Amino acid sequence: MHIAEQIGRYKLENNITILQPNRWDEIVRERSQAGIKEGLTEEFMFDLYNVVHKESIRHQTSIMNTSNQAHKIEVKG
Repeated sequence: MHIAEQIGRYKLENNITILQPNRWDEIVRERSQAGIKEGLTEEFMFDLYNVVHKESIRHQTSIMNTSNQAHKIEVKG
């Protein structure tokens, strides 16, 4: 999940929200088609991407929360 953490830092630095529904739909649609062409089921691809995405969001949220905590401490100090 190192990549998810890098994505979280990038989003934080560029003021981008963690969840972008339109982008997520596009990724799932495109990547699922690649898996289906390789003989995987649509259901499997959907489940796989959702599990990975959920964990990625957890890591990105941790990055955002850590940064927000540090900012609050700086403002109070």
